[in-house]
Amino acid sequence: MATAVQSLVSISFLFFLVFFLVNQHRVDRLRQQLFFIRDALFDEAAAGRISFDSRAYVYTRTVLNGLLRFSHRVSFSRFFTAALLMSKSDQSESRHVVRAAMSASPEADRVVCEQYLKKAHLAMLKHLGSSPVFLMLIPVLSLILTWIYSMSLFTWALNHCKSQLLRLDIAAYAEGRSVLTTSRESTSNSRFA
Repeated sequence: MATAVQSLVSISFLFFLVFFLVNQHRVDRLRQQLFFIRDALFDEAAAGRISFDSRAYVYTRTVLNGLLRFSHRVSFSRFFTAALLMSKSDQSESRHVVRAAMSASPEADRVVCEQYLKKAHLAMLKHLGSSPVFLMLIPVLSLILTWIYSMSLFTWALNHCKSQLLRLDIAAYAEGRSVLTTSRESTSNSRFA
């Protein structure tokens, strides 16, 4: 009984460690990276390399502020679910909003802001990739990807080796006919025929 209680306490502690403390550390690390990105963007504007009034700057800073505010709610399962549920019209609307904000700004401002958005997206992807749920799914995902790529490899081989496979079919057909002819001759020579 004591061993069962110890095991239960150990599993509970491990669960608490992985899904609470490690997750809290991941969120804090993400927020710190996003603060660095936002501060560097502000430094670019303060140095005069981008205008504070630029729509691209305002859009990028607003996105970074939103990511900072809701980074504790970003998880692999929510991201995956949202990706599955997002319709084509939602995707095109999102692209339209970004395009409208960026196109109203000078080219130099857009280039700088896009670099900072890429840095923020990379930080988010690293955060999602370090998720305990994602890490537990890696073996399953690797099996699925192996199956998909092996099937595509077989399809590629089938498409690129058709002439060799036709030669093999002809040889097999000839062999099958000779066996069929031999078996007919042997049954006709048998005393039960």
